[in-house]
Amino acid sequence: MTYIDWSLGTLCNYACSYCPEQKHDGALKWPDVDLALRFSEQAVNHYQSLNRRTIFKFTGGEPTLYRDLIGLLHRIKELCAGAGVNSNGSRAVAWWDQATECLDFVILTYHIEFADLDHFVSVANRLLARKVTVHVNVTMLPDRFNECAERASALRSQCQGISLALKPLLVDFKDQMYPYSDEQKKAMQPAPARENAARGGIRCIYGDGTSRVAEAREFILLDQNHWSSWGCNAGVESLAIRADGEIYRAVCKQGGSLGNLRDRWFSFPVAPIRCAKDTCACLADIKISKWRGEGSAPSLP
Repeated sequence: MTYIDWSLGTLCNYACSYCPEQKHDGALKWPDVDLALRFSEQAVNHYQSLNRRTIFKFTGGEPTLYRDLIGLLHRIKELCAGAGVNSNGSRAVAWWDQATECLDFVILTYHIEFADLDHFVSVANRLLARKVTVHVNVTMLPDRFNECAERASALRSQCQGISLALKPLLVDFKDQMYPYSDEQKKAMQPAPARENAARGGIRCIYGDGTSRVAEAREFILLDQNHWSSWGCNAGVESLAIRADGEIYRAVCKQGGSLGNLRDRWFSFPVAPIRCAKDTCACLADIKISKWRGEGSAPSLP
């Protein structure tokens, strides 16, 4: 499968203290729906030619504020592609009822500075009742760490069927993690991961042929997210669209811009790239297949 991480715009109804202003100031507007539909069709056709199914993940800002989102989701479903959203869950339950027939998964992020726990629980449970896969990230604000952990425990108990992660925060959403204590880092360590359709686990293969499954945030917490000079399937397993319409192989922007949504046509990637970044800080990018040495990704044992 190929996952397209699509930031639709920078409008958000939250303004979290740890979120850079340009991520929620509304300066970058929603895409023209005709351009979004055209690109979606081009992307699905391209990755079909590589025998890959396309999965769209819409982010923001807050993507559910985009008035054309449900129509776009319907078209993606018609194309036999998959779709999900990364949302703060603040939209009314009635909105989610409209969207669920076109959603395969939803990633809900609980932001303690703004979220209403009862409403968040109602949305998660309604999505679960509609057979949508739900993952919850609880952003762990260092000076409210214990309170965040308590909310995470409440969500686990009240939303049967979700997966949940305590998400470490990066300063300005870049490479450096907030200065968590060793005890806090230990608390955020995930339970043993599983490989599943929601990309919950990553199969790590070692030189001696052994392997294990890990979660993306493990690599950040343990400072093991450094793969400079490795081969990477960015552009084959992934694509990223920024809020300004620029299109890249992945969120990290390796290889430079491929074009813009406004372009009539551009060349989609067909081969992997060699990483030139010191740190891989995006959870979505960490999940892309990577390997040391020449050639393509090794097969699983």
